Amino acid sequence: MPFAATCVDTVGTCGNSIQRVEISQGAEDTLLITLVDPNPETGGPVDLTKYGIGPTSSSSSSSSSSSSTPVTGVEFVVKEMEYDTTPFFDKMGEVRTLEDAQAGKVYLEFTGLMTCKPGIWLGMALIWQDDKLKKTIPFYLDVLPNLAMINTTGGPLTYYDIRLAVRDTCPAINYLLDAVDFHPHEIAAAIRWPIEYWNESPPNIVSFTPMNFPFRYHWRQAVIGELMCMVAYWLQRNNLDYSIAGLTVKDTARWPEYMQMGEDKKKEYKDWAHQKSIELNIKGGFRSLGGWRFPLYR
Repeated sequence: MPFAATCVDTVGTCGNSIQRVEISQGAEDTLLITLVDPNPETGGPVDLTKYGIGPTSSSSSSSSSSSSTPVTGVEFVVKEMEYDTTPFFDKMGEVRTLEDAQAGKVYLEFTGLMTCKPGIWLGMALIWQDDKLKKTIPFYLDVLPNLAMINTTGGPLTYYDIRLAVRDTCPAINYLLDAVDFHPHEIAAAIRWPIEYWNESPPNIVSFTPMNFPFRYHWRQAVIGELMCMVAYWLQRNNLDYSIAGLTVKDTARWPEYMQMGEDKKKEYKDWAHQKSIELNIKGGFRSLGGWRFPLYR
């Protein structure tokens, strides 16, 4: 039997949680994306009617990549990394009903080219009104690897890999919470963060993205560490022991254990990343000369 929600409310149930959109590699489908304002003060579904967006405005607008600028509507832009100079794709969404517009619900049609590469992509919805950009809404696009595709190489750790690793696969298994502990957007963010650490740590021999990082075991350990620390920060911030009818409740008192587990995992990854960078640096310092025209120097 779970504790009352007032005791152990789970992380990430806020109305301003960044959305994670999931689709399979190579899939051609139309997905419903709910635009949520990430602002903690005003978070919640974005009422698109405030920007003059309704069932007809979005469908009649064109993409900014074409000859005309979006007039009024929602444009979806996706990049692999923040520093990419051009997006992987950008496309206008479709609002089908007035009720959908009021609830921030937009349909995006995916083609095979838009889902040809697996990965956890950075997405952003751009809200346009009369040729003017009014608001930007971030989201994560998780393109799950399709092993049946011939060109599938690498790809990210999946949302389900991480849930399995921390045994957070369904609400029933967390019988105290009666809910999953880690939410989709949190896992998506934690999968990307270790790659950012690698790319920013000297010596910068080679940079990776979540689509081609090859060292999966240590990557998984780092993701677990990020999630454990994430929970520890939340537990510490909300730590309050109390007594009811002679029963003492300390449901958030384990934050030091979470923090220690998280820091241990992250340290393991950082130590490994440092050694791996040195190894790659040394390997890059060797060259060989061959053939009768290039005798070895003496």
